[in-house]
Amino acid sequence: MRLNTYTLNKLVRKNDIARMQADDVQVQVAEPLEREEYLQKLHAKLGEEVAEMKAATNPKKRVEELADIIEVVREICRESNYTLAEMEQMRSAKFRERGGFSRKNYVTLAHCPPGSRFDDMFALEPHKTPLVKK
Repeated sequence: MRLNTYTLNKLVRKNDIARMQADDVQVQVAEPLEREEYLQKLHAKLGEEVAEMKAATNPKKRVEELADIIEVVREICRESNYTLAEMEQMRSAKFRERGGFSRKNYVTLAHCPPGSRFDDMFALEPHKTPLVKK
C-alpha cells in the first residue's frame, strides 16, 4: 500500500502517537529532546496553539484551544521549575497592582514626557511600541 508522508516536526501529546498508530500511521519519533531544545519546541507549540485559538470560529472551539494553551503553559512552568499555583500567585499579584482587561480599554497612542518611566519602558521595545516620527 502506498503511504502519503507528511513532515510534522512538532511536539505531540503522549497519546497522539498511539492514536496515529491505531490508524496504521507509521510514526518516526526522534530521540527525547534535551531541556533547552524542548523549551524551544514548547515555545513554538505555544505560538501554534495561539494561532489556532485566534483562528477559531466559535466560542466553544476558542475555549478548547485555550485549554491547549494552558496545557503548554503548564508544561513550560514545570520545565522552568514553577507550579501553576506559583504562576497564579504571579498573575494575581499583577492583577492587584495593574488590574485586568475587563474594561476593554484599547490605547492607540501614548504621548510621554521624554525620560519618564513609560517613555523609557516603551523605548526598550520598539518592535512592540514604535516611536511615531513627526
